Amino acid sequence: MPPPILIWITLLPIVPAIILFKALPEASSGSVGGKVYGVTVKFGGPIALYFAIFWLVMNKPNIWNPPPAYQLWEVSGRVVGQNGGGMDALTPGDVLLDPPISHIEPNDGSFKIKFATQPGPNGGLIYPDLYVSHPGFIGAPPLHLDPNKLKQAGMDVNEQTQEIVLKAIALSQPPSYNTATNQAPPKSVAPVQGGPQ
Repeated sequence: MPPPILIWITLLPIVPAIILFKALPEASSGSVGGKVYGVTVKFGGPIALYFAIFWLVMNKPNIWNPPPAYQLWEVSGRVVGQNGGGMDALTPGDVLLDPPISHIEPNDGSFKIKFATQPGPNGGLIYPDLYVSHPGFIGAPPLHLDPNKLKQAGMDVNEQTQEIVLKAIALSQPPSYNTATNQAPPKSVAPVQGGPQ
């Protein structure tokens, strides 16, 4: 944060403290106190109001520094088969986001996707879901791209560069159905002898 903005944020609470001190002299007897970082503090009068507002501003940065309406993130990963080798010829339909994304660069099982978040109804951000599949393979379960949840799951998340690197996404082939081994051999039927006369 630029120093001039921090100076204004620091000094701004003094203005209402002075106004209240002059307008309401009986309010100057108010006090605030408690433990701050392990130190017991107690303030009275206009300093108490200043300290209360300053503490609120410094501990609730979304009040004075709201997050942007959207963020642009990049997620990358590698799709592998059962043998651990990379999938050849990934297509844009193999790696999808819901809601849809704007850019995919598939290459030898590796991919990079850029997506934009959307503002949520309560001021948060909405992140998309990632779907990975490939013809002839069972698709991976959807992955919600919330950076906090991905970080807890052990993924590599860099919030400053807004990049996510996923662990290898393994796809498996469906079990094969072999007609020769899964069908019972045909039973021989004795020929019918002597028909109606």
